[in-house]
Amino acid sequence: MKALITGGAGFIGSHLAMKFNNADIYDSLTDYYSLKLKDYNKKLIIQKGNHFFNKDIKYIDLSNSDYEYIFHLAAQPGVRYSVEHPIDVLKTNLISTLELLEKIRKSNIEIKRFVFISSSSVFGKIKYLPIDEEHPKNPISPYGASKLSAEKYVQNYFLHYGIPTVIIRPFTVVGARQRPDMGLHKFISSIIEDKPLVIYGDGNQTRDWTHIENIINGILLASKKKGAIGENFNIGNGTKISVNEVIDKINSFLNKKYKIINKPRNIADPIDTQADISKARRILGYNPTKNIDDAIKEQLNFYLNHRELFN
Repeated sequence: MKALITGGAGFIGSHLAMKFNNADIYDSLTDYYSLKLKDYNKKLIIQKGNHFFNKDIKYIDLSNSDYEYIFHLAAQPGVRYSVEHPIDVLKTNLISTLELLEKIRKSNIEIKRFVFISSSSVFGKIKYLPIDEEHPKNPISPYGASKLSAEKYVQNYFLHYGIPTVIIRPFTVVGARQRPDMGLHKFISSIIEDKPLVIYGDGNQTRDWTHIENIINGILLASKKKGAIGENFNIGNGTKISVNEVIDKINSFLNKKYKIINKPRNIADPIDTQADISKARRILGYNPTKNIDDAIKEQLNFYLNHRELFN
C-alpha cells in the first residue's frame, strides 16, 4: 500500500511506520520531549526504506499524490501540558487535522482509508466501566476536547464528502520507546536512577494499559476492514490495573528500594479507564496478544540500553 503517516517519529507513529517500507513519513520533530529519542525513531524508519520529511503537515502536497492510505497521528500530546497550553493544543490537534482533511477533499486523490488516531481522553469523566464507544464524551482536559472536536470534523468529512474515515481511540499505550512524559517510563526511570517515584493520587487509580503492538494491530485492521469505514473504535487491552500494581510489577524485575511521593491527582486525569473492545473484536477481528508484563520487560530493556536518549 502507498501510505502517508503524519507524526511518524512519535511513540505510536514510529511503531506504525516500522510496519511499512515505502511510506512517506512526516514529523516536525518538535522538542516537547527528547529529540534524541525522535531522531532514533527517525533512523529506524529510514532503515526500513521509508521516506522521512522533517516538515509540518501544512507542507504536505496532495495535488499529485497517489496515496491509498493516510494515517494521521500528528498531534500535541500531554493532558497536563494541554491545561497550560490550550491554544497550542487546539491549533495542532484540531486546526491541522481540519486543514489536512480539506487538502484531501480538494485534491483528486481517491484514498482507501483515512485513519485518525484520537484518544480515550475524549471520554473524560467516566460514568461506567468498561467504556464502550457510546459512552458519554465529556472531556476534562483541553487535550481531550481538542481530540473530540477533531473527531467531529473527521466524521463530517465522511458524512458530507465521502472520505473513507476511521477513528481509533487508544487506551494508555505502553511499550518500548514510550514517550518520557508518560507514566510507565517515569516509574521505570525513577526506580532505576534512584529518584523519588512521584504518583499523582494514591496510586489506586486504574488504567487499561495497552501494549503498543496491540494498538498498531488495531490501526492496521481498521485500515483494511470494509466494515470499519465511518466508524470509531476503542482499542485497549480490555482490562484495568492500578498504578500501584504496575509499580510492583516493575520492581519485581528490579528488586530495588524506592521512595514514593504522592501528589494531588490532577483534575484532568480520569480515576479509572477500561476499554470495552467488543466492537473492535466484532468488526475488525481485533484481539490483544500482548499485556502490561510484556510492555514492562520491553521498556525496561530499552531504557537500560538507551539511557542516553533520555538525557
